[in-house]
Amino acid sequence: MMLVSLLAIVAAMAIVYLFARGRATRLHAAVGRLHSTPHYHGLLATAAALLAGITVTIAALAARQSSNWIAPGLAASLALAAGLFLASRAGKSFRARSYFESLILACLIAASAVAVLTTAGIFASVAFESWAFFGEVGIADFLFGTKWSPTGTPPNFGFLPLLTGTLLITAIAILVATPIGLLSAIYMAEYASSAMRAVLKPVLEMLAGIPTVVLGFFAALTAAPAIRHLGESIGLSVASDEDGSRRRGAQCFGIEMNP
Repeated sequence: MMLVSLLAIVAAMAIVYLFARGRATRLHAAVGRLHSTPHYHGLLATAAALLAGITVTIAALAARQSSNWIAPGLAASLALAAGLFLASRAGKSFRARSYFESLILACLIAASAVAVLTTAGIFASVAFESWAFFGEVGIADFLFGTKWSPTGTPPNFGFLPLLTGTLLITAIAILVATPIGLLSAIYMAEYASSAMRAVLKPVLEMLAGIPTVVLGFFAALTAAPAIRHLGESIGLSVASDEDGSRRRGAQCFGIEMNP
């Protein structure tokens, strides 16, 4: 029913926009120049319809009433009512553009506030969990411990294996990425034709925009097994232990660093 509610809201928004813009257009022809163009009258009414519909949908989800037809009908009805109400307010001095821009500004401020509060919540969560962790594990044991086995008996939380593993993977990744990246950059800058550069540059930019977590997940589930199977198919013994996983991860990381 969520999809039905969204489709109903979209339909209500389309109706409201066409009605508000048409009414403002007719008003403009009748009384002359308006404060805001008909387009802004339509956008303001559409934004009001969207906010009303989304509010009803969220309330229905909170009340667990999204499994029947009441929620989509109520969302569409209130979206139409809110949009048509603002459409009826159209007049020569009605500041539709100012109201719409203020609404957009409020939405942007709200989105920024959510981002800030989310970051603060993450920081508070990490700080709280770290405080609880170091209440059970000494700082010296964590910083200078040589074994990392949180599920062992007894558990060990040494930081040094994590540090050395990270440095090893980084070093191998740099050895892989440096020649490939350097030669690719020289080719792009000096030898690639304009047509080839026009294709390769956007591709590299899109690859650079992929989150590293996604690339790491791809490397763990797809690239690393493919490398192991390729080595075995040509008669090479590819290690599948922890050291082999580190080397394959470093190779994939080096390739991912190039964009």
